[in-house]
Amino acid sequence: MSTWQKLLHFLKTNPIFTRVIPFNSQFRMYWDFLIIALSLWVCFTTPLDIAFEPLTFKLSYIVLFNQIIDILFILDIVINFRTSIADFITGDEITDSKTIAI
Repeated sequence: MSTWQKLLHFLKTNPIFTRVIPFNSQFRMYWDFLIIALSLWVCFTTPLDIAFEPLTFKLSYIVLFNQIIDILFILDIVINFRTSIADFITGDEITDSKTIAI
């Protein structure tokens, strides 16, 4: 078995990677609030950084914080693909990963 096949088998059998997050879960609500807060931070700091280039945005902890925000935004994309959706016609919760991705 090749390395890729082992990795694919691990991802398909591990419950952390096969579980779908309910769209109305408390975790999802807190996650969305976090993403909104981080989006507001980026919304205000990016134009200031581009227009005025203040030295405070060049400090190492601000740069690190912005890089962590970028990683969290990428993680948000992954979480969105692992979150269930509601069917608009029937109102049922759709938990099939392939249907969610479409």
